[in-house]
Formats: sequence, structure tokens, C-alpha cells
Amino acid sequence: PPTFRTPCSNEDFAAVFVESGASGDASGRPLQSRTWGFKNDQGCTFHDIDAGDDLLSALLKAANEDQLATIQMENDVLDGMAGGLHCITLSVTNFLGKASDAETSAEFSIQKLASETPPPTVRISTPSSTTIGAGVTLSASVDASSVCSGEKAEYQWRCVSANCPLLGGPGAGEEYQSSVLKELTPSDLVGRVPPGAEYKFELSARMRKGQGADETVSDAVQVKQSIKFIGDSIVAG
Repeated sequence: PPTFRTPCSNEDFAAVFVESGASGDASGRPLQSRTWGFKNDQGCTFHDIDAGDDLLSALLKAANEDQLATIQMENDVLDGMAGGLHCITLSVTNFLGKASDAETSAEFSIQKLASETPPPTVRISTPSSTTIGAGVTLSASVDASSVCSGEKAEYQWRCVSANCPLLGGPGAGEEYQSSVLKELTPSDLVGRVPPGAEYKFELSARMRKGQGADETVSDAVQVKQSIKFIGDSIVAG
């Protein structure tokens, strides 16, 4: 689901919109009404649309009264929402008075990240095979290495396959580093990696913020990829 996080210091939440412009009747005629509500099961945060002290509930109730097609959540609403998944529902009634049922009603899910320091988003870009004599660079693309001032992403590569002779062996891992790149040179591979071997590598990425007693570290995210090591061909000429 779409996500948003607590903003950096001295910043407000960016507005979040829930659009229902795709709602309609097969005949093309205008809808008679829209009814916004909440789904309160399957991991969704509980909301009572009649609760006056819940700003999101008050927003949806006002949208029902004004028949709004778009819900716009501003800073005060987003700030007051608990961390977790929030599930908004929409049912409509056509010009004949027929209401949408469970199958045709819409559900919109948004998630407020509980952590103020979320992990970076990474995707491994290392090739799936290489020749032993060429070596390989373990690498990944990083969508965001920092978001707020004082945040810094850090990364750790491990070889998690059984009997892997690289990076300290199975389950071992070097210290977290500021660079997402890890070079495995031919000298790291020759004599240690047999031709045709395939090992799975895991990249852990996390965000660190602050120093000393104020330091926080996000949960780490892990992505994995296998690499096959091909023996170098020998050609007699």
C-alpha cells in the first residue's frame, strides 16, 4: 500500500489524497451518492467514523455530508494517525438507487510508518553470473540513501549459501559500510570457488541517525540474489 512517514524536523506532512474519480455507473449517468467508511479487520487500524476525537473519522464523515469525491488528508490529520495500516472504504449508489456490493465497493489502504527512521530502499543490480577470472562487483541501486539531515544509509553483504568460502563464510558478515558496493576480485575467487558453483548473496541495508544517546538505527531490510561462477575457457591456438 502507499506509505508515508513522519516528516523531518521543522517540516509538515505532505498531503495525502484518496481519489474516487474512477467510480461511476455503466450508463455514464452521475452517481446518486458516495459513502466513505473504514475497514476495521485484517490488520487495519480501528476507526469509529462517529468518533469526534478522531480527525480522520471526522474528515470522512464531513466528506459524506458534502459528497466529496476526493479525500485530502492534511498535516493535522496525518499527525494524529497511529502508525500502521489504515483502510478506507467507498461504496456508491447509482441514479436508480442501487448500491455497490462487497465485490464492487472500493478499498483504499495507506500505511503510516511507525519508525521515524525507515530503512533505505535497495534493489540488487549484480549480474546473475560471472567468470571466476573476471571477478564481480556486488552492487545495488538505492532509491534513497538519506531523507532527513543527519540520516545515513549503511550496507552489509553476506554470502548465505552453505559452504560458501566468500565474505567470511555462511552467516558471517563484515561490518556495515557506507558504500553499497563490494568488490570480489579474481584473487578472492581463484582457488576458492570451484567452476560452476552458485552462491546466494544477501544485502542488508539500514539507516542510522543521530549520535550518542540520541542515535537511532532503523530495522534492516534484506534482498538476495544468486550468482553462478563460470570457469574461464582455455583456447589453444
